[in-house]
Amino acid sequence: MLSSQFIEKPGVVLVCLFVVCLSMVLNGCKDTGSAITPPTGLTAAAASSSQINLSWTASAGATSYNVYEATLFEGPYTEIGSTTNTSYAATGLTNGTTYFFGVSVVNSAGESGYTKNLVSVTTQAPHTYPVGSEPYGIAIDGSGNVWVTDQGSNSVTELGSTGAVLGSFTVSTGPTGIAIGGSGNVWITNQGSDNVIELSSDGSVLGTFTVSTGPTGIAIDGAGNVWVTDQGSNNVIELSSDGAVLGTFTVSTGPTGIAIDGAGNVWVTDQGSNNVIELSSDGAVLGTFTVSTGPTGIAIDGSGNVWVVGSTNNNVTEFSSSGVLKGTYAVGSKPYGIAIDGSGNVWVANWGDNTVTEFVGIASRVETP
Repeated sequence: MLSSQFIEKPGVVLVCLFVVCLSMVLNGCKDTGSAITPPTGLTAAAASSSQINLSWTASAGATSYNVYEATLFEGPYTEIGSTTNTSYAATGLTNGTTYFFGVSVVNSAGESGYTKNLVSVTTQAPHTYPVGSEPYGIAIDGSGNVWVTDQGSNSVTELGSTGAVLGSFTVSTGPTGIAIGGSGNVWITNQGSDNVIELSSDGSVLGTFTVSTGPTGIAIDGAGNVWVTDQGSNNVIELSSDGAVLGTFTVSTGPTGIAIDGAGNVWVTDQGSNNVIELSSDGAVLGTFTVSTGPTGIAIDGSGNVWVVGSTNNNVTEFSSSGVLKGTYAVGSKPYGIAIDGSGNVWVANWGDNTVTEFVGIASRVETP
């Protein structure tokens, strides 16, 4: 007879700890028939939209533990890792999906079964918040508040970390990119008026600087210099904090999003060629790799991984700094902007459905200004 105990953690996970041997029920569930005792006390908790943390009680004589995973209760179960600790982080998971886990003991006598130690956990689903009209760019300030440009209303909206509207400020025509400087000031590209505006945190205009034709993305480096993608001229322009042009660098066709990594290198999405281009701080091309169709926004997380918005495929893709694909996440309609906060949450502005999506803890945390 099958028995189970259910423990509910509201809004986070549902953990089902199965306490009977299920080897006659679960095809593919490992049971070697050995006398080695499986570990006890297995628990699981969703750490984010893509990670589940497991822990269990140490078994006497164990030299290591093997961890198994499945997406169905009946399996099949696949070994996903081995550890000498009594905890394990299962990563690279799909948001809002239920996973089943088992842990076995390994020692000189062999490996135990894991059928007495099954748990299931659902990863955290992303949060969605309504915002403005045609949200395009997105940035996070030092307090964790979220700033979004609204193309449809020529304004900027400030949200709290839970999606509540804190304020709205009118700007020039066609705001697109947005970045927050070290002093907390807000920098915005206005594609319709070919300029860059600097605002204080309360929305006061501190400066307006004319750039070339079609400024789109914007980022601020560690020295406080402002980098702008200019779609009309296929250039990247570097400005000082007072708006003086420090450099102009030609890239491919359709530069859109821009981000600065920890080494000061500049990353640009190129819509015309479906590429991401890495530049040094003096504009030299360091690398190019192909991404999804219609790349727009780009962000770099605390580990140097590159996050790219695909506006045509309605997704966000994570790459290593060398261009190796690490994960893909579905978002809303026509996503454009992306930002990563100090908790590793990934925020995406969805232009097509007037929403912002937050993926909980899927990236390495970023130190905001």
